Amino acid sequence: MPMSISSSLPLYHLHGHEKPRSPRGVVLGLLLCLAAVVYLLRITVDGDVFTDRNGHALFSRDSYGEEKLSSGIRKPPQAPIAFTDTPESIIRAGEEVASEEQKVVDRIVKSVKIADASFANTLLPYLHHEASAAIKLASGVVYPSLRGDKQDLVNASQTSSDGLGKVGQATFSNTDFFNLTVAVYEKQANDTKLPLETRRIIQSFPASFTLYGIELASDKLKRFQTINSRIQDLSQEFLQEAIADNPSLFFTPEELNGTQPDKMSSLPKGKDKNEGKVEVKMQVIPLQNPDLGAIINHCTNATTRQKLVTTQANLAAENVARLEEVIELREEIAGLLGFQDYATYRIQSNMAGTPKAVNDFISDVRAKISQTAIRSTAHFKELKRKDVGKADHLWPWDASYYYRKSNEEEYNIDSDKIKEWFPAIHTLQVVLDLYSTLFGLDFVKIEGKDRDQLAKSGKGSDLVWHPDVELYGVWDKTDGRGFIGYLYLDVYYREGKRGNAFMLPLAPGFTKEDGTRYYPSAVLVTNFKKTESDTPSLLYRSEVQTLLHEAGHGMHHLTSMTKFSRLHGPGGCPIDFVEAPSQMMENFAYSPPVLKMLSKHWSYLSPEFDTAWKKSHKDKPPEKLPDNVIDNILRNKDAYNAYTNLYQVFYASWDMKIHETKSPKAAKDIDTTAEWNRIYTDYVKGIDTPSPAWGHLQSTFTYPMAGYDAGYYAYLWSKSYAEDVFYTAFKNNPISSETGIRWRRTVLQPGGAKDYDSMLTEFLGRESNRNAFFEDLGVKV
Repeated sequence: MPMSISSSLPLYHLHGHEKPRSPRGVVLGLLLCLAAVVYLLRITVDGDVFTDRNGHALFSRDSYGEEKLSSGIRKPPQAPIAFTDTPESIIRAGEEVASEEQKVVDRIVKSVKIADASFANTLLPYLHHEASAAIKLASGVVYPSLRGDKQDLVNASQTSSDGLGKVGQATFSNTDFFNLTVAVYEKQANDTKLPLETRRIIQSFPASFTLYGIELASDKLKRFQTINSRIQDLSQEFLQEAIADNPSLFFTPEELNGTQPDKMSSLPKGKDKNEGKVEVKMQVIPLQNPDLGAIINHCTNATTRQKLVTTQANLAAENVARLEEVIELREEIAGLLGFQDYATYRIQSNMAGTPKAVNDFISDVRAKISQTAIRSTAHFKELKRKDVGKADHLWPWDASYYYRKSNEEEYNIDSDKIKEWFPAIHTLQVVLDLYSTLFGLDFVKIEGKDRDQLAKSGKGSDLVWHPDVELYGVWDKTDGRGFIGYLYLDVYYREGKRGNAFMLPLAPGFTKEDGTRYYPSAVLVTNFKKTESDTPSLLYRSEVQTLLHEAGHGMHHLTSMTKFSRLHGPGGCPIDFVEAPSQMMENFAYSPPVLKMLSKHWSYLSPEFDTAWKKSHKDKPPEKLPDNVIDNILRNKDAYNAYTNLYQVFYASWDMKIHETKSPKAAKDIDTTAEWNRIYTDYVKGIDTPSPAWGHLQSTFTYPMAGYDAGYYAYLWSKSYAEDVFYTAFKNNPISSETGIRWRRTVLQPGGAKDYDSMLTEFLGRESNRNAFFEDLGVKV
């Protein structure tokens, strides 16, 4: 099915048919084209450099026979995607893909009989179309997330997405096509003469129809389709409201005592009735507005913290009704399809398999870490008592404040001091160096005239969607020396760009009909603020951890090498495995040698920064993060790991609770606000809430409305694999190219083309277990 160009997964997934020309025709055509180019441009060859009639270098070849661009870097064998879209071209691309899909399916059902159905004549033509569609739609993927300021392009993307959704519904509601795929399944699902990747597609393809209600009677199918459409609308409205409801609060400087000076100076000044105050903008996504979290964590005025946290807990009030309607509709879908509840429907094809397996896992984690987490909240309460004289309650606006105070005062973790060793742009480049070493990759920046040469129009600016975006060609440094794909870095905050850090899979890799490779493209998105002072933008250590995580998704996407696009990279994996490679990389943010490698005090970046530092400091700091600071970071992690992960257990439990109601009536009766606050106080013991309905934080908890419905558990489930891999293979030697390349080839490269348990077993040399996961949480196993 062609993917929606406005909702290509949780911001990080994207799942042709032409009559082949004869070899003789291809060769003759190439010779004629080459002759024409030579005549028109008067190309001459000077050694290995090709020049035009004016003597200007066009390209050259290196000792491997590869073409070079004007700067001397290798020319990729595939041009980058062009971002020259207009609203009309986006809609036209969607219409062309939709039309082609209808034609492909019609050709299949009209030309293939049940008795003759095979992978080659039934599934393969559709898979070729699916891959072709992903490429035609690729450029439009960026606009909803990265160019919100271009509303006409965003609207066109949504219009096109709606049309593609309808044709996808038609495809997977086509009984004739379904019957053919079932026939292929019955004949070839276990045919060991076929490659494993082909068999995995045959085995999973009919399920796509089942999940679209193919086996429902016509009246039920119509209801099913109506429900799906309504859920999509409500989900879109929910996400838009969660971002749009961002009121401003105004405070005097005294009300914000304790807030860091740099944060205070960056807050907008109030006007008119708010003269003498500063503006604090509320925002759902903390990294889209990092000032808010910093104020809540540092402000000594409890009344101010209470106002901020309470306001945040009551944003997007209309989303409560949207969520509750969606829960009811999802339960109806499960009933129509014959499942006992929606969670069973969603989890059946995941690694967990059943809600029971998920709930048992969540309960096990909770049982093992609760007591340690309770000791943490009791400690925060004691810190509050020492601070203000009494502590009858530890409120939500107290917890993060005293967590921060404990970090600083008891573990010497001054996050604002530590970030001096992580200047944003430098750290990003060194993260790429780390991945280069680990996975045998070479990241080659493409800019200036090189971009012009690669652009069909001759304008390199066409190859990016914003002037700030950097483009890299990614090459294999191992024996093959082959091209891997393209990596885009969109690093700076700007209006209209989705906040936080994430990986956007721009285009998948696959084998084309002619047997050649189409190379993937991935976007790594961050929201660093451009510095307006003589100090560079700096990253908290936790942001470095996030950067490693998202780059991990990017490397999974780029290094995957599957034949078919639908199994490529993380998009080809189940939700409870897809986070494992990226969460494994988060561990590197706690590895002493990696922290040394990534860190560099900003005063060492240039003579200008050295001068800026000396203006207000007498002594020069160490260039690398000091050993004692690294030791404190590790001690702090061990102390509060159970506490921070208990929140993950809470989120996963609430998500399962609302999706296991067993009937639409029971779903309709659920009070999501009461359930959220009840489960919160039950799980995160020691933190009180003012009342059972003090806030409705579920109205801005976007995961169940953005692809992680009955799926939030996947973060912890994937983490159990991630810790096993890291502790077994990387902990003692984290910067090992040998181990990294083995991980890349064994687990990342197959994407969804192999069984996930077998990949892990092959890499680990044994079946995966959860011992390292619990060890990391401080639990003795």
